[in-house]
Amino acid sequence: MNNLMSLVDDEFLKTESRDTYFVLSPNQFEKLKQISEAVFKLANETLLEIVNQNEAESWMESRYGVVKSLWKNGQTGMNLARIDFAWDQQKNFKVLELNAGSCSGWVISSLTEKVASADKIGIPLAPPPTFYANYVLNKLGPKIAIIITEAVPECDLVANQIESLGGEAKVIYLSEVGVQDIIDFAPTGLLWRCHAGLVDHSKLILKLINLKLPQIPSFESMFISADKSFLAVLSDRDTTGAIPKTRALLKNDLMKNLNFMEQHKAVLKAGDSSRGREVVLGKNFKSSWEDKLREIMNSNKEWIIQELCYLQNTKDNRYEDIAVFLADGIVQGFTSRISANEIVNIAQGGFGQSVVLKYDN
Repeated sequence: MNNLMSLVDDEFLKTESRDTYFVLSPNQFEKLKQISEAVFKLANETLLEIVNQNEAESWMESRYGVVKSLWKNGQTGMNLARIDFAWDQQKNFKVLELNAGSCSGWVISSLTEKVASADKIGIPLAPPPTFYANYVLNKLGPKIAIIITEAVPECDLVANQIESLGGEAKVIYLSEVGVQDIIDFAPTGLLWRCHAGLVDHSKLILKLINLKLPQIPSFESMFISADKSFLAVLSDRDTTGAIPKTRALLKNDLMKNLNFMEQHKAVLKAGDSSRGREVVLGKNFKSSWEDKLREIMNSNKEWIIQELCYLQNTKDNRYEDIAVFLADGIVQGFTSRISANEIVNIAQGGFGQSVVLKYDN
């Protein structure tokens, strides 16, 4: 941990809170762990089923048909995931988002608990500092190309960790030049740190496929389960009670969209967006809801309409969520975000904060 801290400057940690903590009781800890592993199992089984069925979901064809050869009949499923949770009004855990693509935070959450001295509050619950780097080394081999489509500072830390563990890593932007850089680097595996919008680079991806290298995540995980529309599929099959009511927004039936859920209970989200972008909270929307739905229906994106989940309120009137890191279906750690904004994403002005387990005295 100290070696890793020496590679980090204050600029990198400016999005991390040093004086707030999310405290879990033992009962909450066990319940959230159990729910998270059940949701991962449901998601992975559902993913492998729908990419192997004869007829794909309409949103899968519409958005990801251009790379269908990459995810159709996939057999790998999900490796790593970060599940973001909020609550319903009865304080039951509800899935806010299923991050099965980039799922950032594995490394920085360990740094956050270090600078915040979380061990003085309770038992820190971030993933072990080098778990992620060790995992990808074991899966992808000793020489890893980390592929990004936008700046992801955490990737530099991952690359440094991989090298400290005896491997070799290079962070490369996906572009025509980047494809050649990857080929010249001659990696043993590919680590994609991208979200579902990667589909917009389909021509470049198809070039890299010819390298026939192991990769994390799988294409079915990155394109299908990482899309927010996947939660609509899970909502119909939910056995955990943790998936909020969700539907893929219909392109040709305004009345069904309007009647699915009352405005004040609804949230609109673009399926392939990330970092808190393209999220509309019905309860805060002051213009015509019908006109907004009509606008979205006429867009070239696939959207979902989802039941509103509630963030936890802090004593200083901020909002916080909690997120769980899983590898191969097993919980490896926790993190949280806190913000004055109801969209708590770091990219929207939020801060990461440590999660600790605290026993009553």
